[in-house]
Amino acid sequence: MTSIYPHYQSPLAMIKEIAVNPETDYEFCGHALEEMENDGFDPLDIRNGLARATKATMQTHGTGVVRYLVEGKDTEGRRMAVVIEVEENPPEIFVITVWKVTKR
Repeated sequence: MTSIYPHYQSPLAMIKEIAVNPETDYEFCGHALEEMENDGFDPLDIRNGLARATKATMQTHGTGVVRYLVEGKDTEGRRMAVVIEVEENPPEIFVITVWKVTKR
């Protein structure tokens, strides 16, 4: 799948680079904050999960808005999935939702 940011090798590379940028502004919608509380995650966990992400899938759902489903691990090694929107300039990550991934 092609990234909308062509100078990155992949959506995963783009997300990881923006996640660790100290200038990146993180914003969380109300739903994301509720889910974070329910699963015991905090903003540092989300940043870590995005910085150490192992998979990122671009999603458009026909709306024209590009979102990414990202899988990674929090600061304690717990698996998580995060749905985000990303702006490159200025760097911003908008967290839509997050959930703890459990093995079946």
